[in-house]
Amino acid sequence: MPRKIVLVVDDIEMNRALIKSCLFKIQCEVLLAATFDSALELFRTHKVALVYIDLNLANGPDGFELVKQVRALENPADPGHKPYLVAFSASGQAKDMLDAQTCGFDEFLPKSGDIDQIRK
Repeated sequence: MPRKIVLVVDDIEMNRALIKSCLFKIQCEVLLAATFDSALELFRTHKVALVYIDLNLANGPDGFELVKQVRALENPADPGHKPYLVAFSASGQAKDMLDAQTCGFDEFLPKSGDIDQIRK
């Protein structure tokens, strides 16, 4: 059985490495992206099952714009392949949580939360 592909999008290398180490333990194939453009390219070229997206990407469009682009790339002819999109942010503010849900994310995780939530 092929391993699930997970894309982690965060402009901070340490955050990407932390999430990758958590996901590696459950035997996922983990792709890492530091920018909006690299995340879109990886999404286009891989059948990604799960995407963790930092809402506050530096140097370009933010995570809210990225989720809109990812949702626009979904193939309606393949309804069985709709990636699960998780927003995460250091702010953890109620407004970010609501905006993430409205924008198309499936879930919101604060970066200060329990690291075991990443594995679920």
